[in-house]
Amino acid sequence: MWLHHHSFLQTVKQTWDLPIEGYGMYKLQQKLYRTKELLKKWNRETFGNVFSTVQQAKQDATDAEKKFDRDPSETNLIALNKSNAEMVHALTFEAEYWRQKSNCKWLEAGERNTKYFHSLVKKKRIKSTIHRIMEGNQEITHPDRIRDSAASYFENLLSGQGAQPNTTNFPFQFSKISEEIGNNLCSIPSVEDIRETVFSIDKDSMVGPDGFSSPFYQACWEFIVSDIYEAVREFSSGTPMPRSFTSTTIVLIPKVDSPNLGMISDPFRFVMSSTKSCQSFSTEGSHKPSRN
Repeated sequence: MWLHHHSFLQTVKQTWDLPIEGYGMYKLQQKLYRTKELLKKWNRETFGNVFSTVQQAKQDATDAEKKFDRDPSETNLIALNKSNAEMVHALTFEAEYWRQKSNCKWLEAGERNTKYFHSLVKKKRIKSTIHRIMEGNQEITHPDRIRDSAASYFENLLSGQGAQPNTTNFPFQFSKISEEIGNNLCSIPSVEDIRETVFSIDKDSMVGPDGFSSPFYQACWEFIVSDIYEAVREFSSGTPMPRSFTSTTIVLIPKVDSPNLGMISDPFRFVMSSTKSCQSFSTEGSHKPSRN
């Protein structure tokens, strides 16, 4: 809903264009952090609370209508039309807020039924709740037992107790890629490739660890493209990621010496092998992952 405000892009561009010393990924992270802090202040002082704005707009429209009924002059008619336009504008912000909150991708633009959005949000929360779980041949429905069963499962999985190596044999062979395609996979992407990827992300998708959603990058692409390209180019060249990026990555690491990676699925094995910086951070800080 911020994108509909007339001062949003100008506000972001002013702070983004301020110079920052450093290399690509570090500079991108610092600009995102600075922009986030500015938008927090801008949201409080300029954009305001969307629900308070709607209530105030409705009250102003009601007052303007009463005033026009008492004195149907041209001046009061202009004031009434202006109040109604401001109310519709405020309702657009509210509808956009609940549309994004409910993550309803198929809803047509212009819908104003906010009660419908409320019901979608509640339904989504209920759907995300685990109501029962199977432990062996026994079905567990009590919330406390479900929690304890899940915690016990992952404790045994990450400690190596009772885990079996992953010895899956597929009944088929994976197709191999050509040398030309393999070389292209390792090549540095172009600006066009990055733009195509960014604009292919659904606008209703979840935000990233930095807190910015895909509409932010798409709307501000014109003046952030050079920093995005520089950061992607460094990452593709093998430059180590700054800790400001890896500190937001959560990885489950077995708290045992020489863990048997065979007991863990292949995707998790890949994540562990590709996040050495995150493992280093956990080891140096002596932080142990809690059960919760």
